[in-house]
Amino acid sequence: MRSEHASSRDSQDVASRSLASEPGDTGYRARAWAIVLLLAVFLCAPLIVTAYNLANHVGTAREEARAPAPRLSADVQALKKLPGTSRWYFTERYGLKDTLMFLHGVLMVKVLGTSASSAVLLGKSDWLFLASERVLDYQRGAEPLSAATLEDWVDTLERRQTWLADQGIDYAFVVAPNTHTIYPEFLPTHLAKPGITRLDQLVQASRLAPQVRLIDLRPALLRHKAEARLYFKTDTHWGPIGAWFATQEIAARLSLPLVQGSLLPLSNHPLRGGDLARLLGLQLSTVEVEQWPAQTPPELTSEAGRPLTSWQLTDVMAADRLVVKCAQGKGTALIFRDSFGEALIPWLSGAFEKTIWIRSYEFSEELVRSERPDVVIEQVVERKLMHMIRPGGGLDE
Repeated sequence: MRSEHASSRDSQDVASRSLASEPGDTGYRARAWAIVLLLAVFLCAPLIVTAYNLANHVGTAREEARAPAPRLSADVQALKKLPGTSRWYFTERYGLKDTLMFLHGVLMVKVLGTSASSAVLLGKSDWLFLASERVLDYQRGAEPLSAATLEDWVDTLERRQTWLADQGIDYAFVVAPNTHTIYPEFLPTHLAKPGITRLDQLVQASRLAPQVRLIDLRPALLRHKAEARLYFKTDTHWGPIGAWFATQEIAARLSLPLVQGSLLPLSNHPLRGGDLARLLGLQLSTVEVEQWPAQTPPELTSEAGRPLTSWQLTDVMAADRLVVKCAQGKGTALIFRDSFGEALIPWLSGAFEKTIWIRSYEFSEELVRSERPDVVIEQVVERKLMHMIRPGGGLDE
């Protein structure tokens, strides 16, 4: 009997202790409410910051240009666009987006050692490489150009060269190499070995058409890569030095009167991380060193005669049409370019009295007729060859 009573008392003690952690207990309720409040703040804070634009420069033209704030309107067409503008607004200006991306990037990259974005490949020695736009398929030689497509490419370049030459205009098609091509030693070792790329095919085919001037910058940049770092480690683009060497090669192939300057000593400018670091959410916590050669860029002005600095000319937000003048240059150049062409602007513009930079993959005969240049250059980055149907015909994406 005593043992049964003892067992009963033990059961009561256990029950009384359990009651201390049940919902009726003051401490339990306080902890539960604290968790609920923290979760509510975590969920609502980005929405509040977005609604009142607390994390951005309220009402600035830059913010509105990036993603205009959605507004109700009685106009039917405006209402139809409201879902799209609202989605774009929340995508681009979502409150605490940069903070949340940073925390995610730190967790994935710094703690787990893996990429926080499917568009970014983590390389060796803190190098980052683009993994989107099918660039890895391009590098390993997947989907080479068919014989018919290759023939169409060369034929298009030949006809364009002939059409321009008949008007006394010089012409070149320039390909800027991928980072992967110039610095393959920093790619992850598990990647497949490089194959025959579309640029390899085009170079080989163009040798059978001597009148075609296809400027392949790979040999020149590979030859100079030991002298200085040519590309950014956290960005998809080459730096000022890579563009400087590219300009020397383009000038040599087009017989342009550029003064050959000195590379050393280099000047270093610390910058925030580039576009690849931004995709990881680590742009603000990453320092990228931008190096400039010792040669001073030529004195350039805008079309209105306003002096232009090299910093203004290498902004990735450069206008789709930019006219640069140089008193020491000769003639007029019309250059169709992509984002790689921006780093060429401070250097290549010095070769011409007037340089018209057009950000487009579309070759425009109408623009050639209206501008009447002495030289026409088409510049594309190597990876875009995976998406181009033919030169100057835009992208098939």
